[in-house]
Amino acid sequence: MPKPKRNPIMLTDAKVRALHPDPAGEFVQGDLAVPGFGVRVRPSGTPVYVLAKRMPGDTKPTRITIGRITDVSLADARDRAREASKAVRQGVDVNAEKRRDALARKYAEWYGMTVNSETDVTVTCGATEAMAAALLAIVDPSATSGRNAQCYGAVPRSRRSSDATSCPNGVIIDLMSCGAAT
Repeated sequence: MPKPKRNPIMLTDAKVRALHPDPAGEFVQGDLAVPGFGVRVRPSGTPVYVLAKRMPGDTKPTRITIGRITDVSLADARDRAREASKAVRQGVDVNAEKRRDALARKYAEWYGMTVNSETDVTVTCGATEAMAAALLAIVDPSATSGRNAQCYGAVPRSRRSSDATSCPNGVIIDLMSCGAAT
């Protein structure tokens, strides 16, 4: 059953706090002040500020979560939505930036490394690649610094194996040897 569309309104702090979950399903209450911005309310969850924008060349909009209404003020959320909207118009994948920042925080927490999320974090696409990238970062941090070593992404299927990870920068890590050496 299709969910009824809610017409955008001029959101205020009081109106945002008054939004309650609908047992019929999730809804987004749009805002007239910032196109694409609104409050997403799930039947069982905390309301969050969101922005829906299309990346240049995409047909489907991307949903960007700005923050919980308990953590971010409406004015701050609108400012963040305007910034994110501007970035999306310029072709920036805001969600990917958030994931890189989260990975940089994990590197700092787990390894005690201070990293720049745009230049120093190795972005991976799976568990094997993540292990290989972490090993490479520990063994030779300069080999991954400033690069995105997306293992397997540029490696022909015929060269892939469960034993070795080959990265576009020419480094091959034999995971079986690494395991045997410990």
